[in-house]
Amino acid sequence: MASRDNPAAGGPGGLEGSMRRIVPAALAGLIVLGVGTGAATAQSSSMSQSYAVDDRPDFTARDLGVFVRILRLGADEQAALDVLYDGYAAAMSQGGAKARGVVVDAVERAEVLDDREALGAASKAVAEWRDESEKIRARFLEDLRTLLTRDQESRWPIVERELRRMRRMGAGQLAGESIDLIRCVEDLRPDDAASAAIAPLLERYAEDIDRAIVARDRFLEEHRDGFTDLVQSDPAAAQRVWSDAFDRRKALVTINERFRRLLAAELPPALAADLQRRVRDASFPMLAKPTRVDEYVRAAAQLDSLTTDQRASLRLLQEKHEESRDRWFERSARAWLEIERRNKPEQLAVALGERDESDRRASFTGRLTEEGDAFRELRRERFELDRATRNAVDAVLTPEQREAIPIRDSTTARFYGWDNWGL
Repeated sequence: MASRDNPAAGGPGGLEGSMRRIVPAALAGLIVLGVGTGAATAQSSSMSQSYAVDDRPDFTARDLGVFVRILRLGADEQAALDVLYDGYAAAMSQGGAKARGVVVDAVERAEVLDDREALGAASKAVAEWRDESEKIRARFLEDLRTLLTRDQESRWPIVERELRRMRRMGAGQLAGESIDLIRCVEDLRPDDAASAAIAPLLERYAEDIDRAIVARDRFLEEHRDGFTDLVQSDPAAAQRVWSDAFDRRKALVTINERFRRLLAAELPPALAADLQRRVRDASFPMLAKPTRVDEYVRAAAQLDSLTTDQRASLRLLQEKHEESRDRWFERSARAWLEIERRNKPEQLAVALGERDESDRRASFTGRLTEEGDAFRELRRERFELDRATRNAVDAVLTPEQREAIPIRDSTTARFYGWDNWGL
C-alpha cells in the first residue's frame, strides 16, 4: 500500500490521489468482542479483502467524440470507429468475466477451507487482467490508427493531448487543480456565437494545461521512490521536493483561473456566472457538499401540502439561506487556500520539528492537522447558519408537514475526510 506521505505514490496523498477523498466512518479491520465477566473471555475476529475486476472500457462515449472532433472523421469513418469500439468493449467484457470467475472461485475456496493462501489465485488473476486490459486498449488504438488518412494521422498527437488531459486532470490535490475547463464549457452548451468566440481560447488552454500536466507528472514520477526515506535522512531536502511538487501543482491552478476569467469575458452573463459556480464548486467540494439543512430546505419547499403563503415564505427563506451560504463559502475558500499553502505531509512536518509526533489525528475525523482555529470557527459559523435556517423553516410548517419530511432527523453521523497534502 502506498504511503500518504509519499508525494508521488499512488493512493491517498500520492500521484493518483485526490483531495476529494471520502473517508468512511466505519473502519474495516479486527473486531474483538469480550463476552461474560471474570477470567472467561471469548474472542472473535473478522477480516475482509476485496479483489475487484474492472472490465469497463477505458474510453467512454465522450472520448469517442474527441476522436471524431479532433480527427475530423466522416460518417463512414465514424461507423468504422463504432465497430472497433464495440469489439474493444466486448473484449473487455469477456476478459473481465473470465478473470472475475477465477476470483470468485478463489474467494469461495478460501472462505470454505478457511485458507487465506488460496486468495493468491485471486491476486494473480487481478494482476494478469490488469496487464491484459492494457493490451486490449493498445490494440484498439492501433486498429483505429490504421483507418486514418495521412492528414488525420498528423493530428494524432492532439488526440493524445486531449486524452491525457481528460485522464490526468483528476490527479489534482489542490483546490482548482483538477478542473477541466473544456468539459466545463461543453457542459454549459453555449450558443454558436459564443462557441466561435471561445474556441481559440480553449485551444490555447489545452496547450498550456497539457504542458503543466506533463511537467507535474514527470516531477512526481521522478520523486516517487525514496521520498519517505528522504524525509528521514534529510528533512530539509524533502521539504524542497515537497515545495517543488506544490509549485508544479499550483501551476495548473493558475492556468485554470486565468482561462476561467478569459472564457467568462466571452460568455453571456448568465453562462459566465454558471461557469464560475461550476468551477467554484468543483474546486472546493468539501465546502460545496450539501449539508442536511440544505437538503431539508429543498425537501420542505417541495411539499404538496404547502399553502400559497407557506410556499412564498419558504422561497424567501431559501434565497436568504443561499445568499448567506455563498458569503460563507467565499470566506471559507480563502481560508482553505491558506491552509493548503502550509499543510505539509504529517511525516515531513514531524521530521522538521513543526509538529509533535504524538499530535496525530485519525483521518476519519475529517479534520486537517493544520486546519487551525480560523477554519474551525468557520465550520461553527456554518452550523449556526444551518440551525437558524432549520428553525425558521420549522416555524413556517405545521407539525404534520414537518413530520412528512423524511430527511428531518438522522441517527447516522457522516464524516468526510478532505485531506490535502499539497503534493
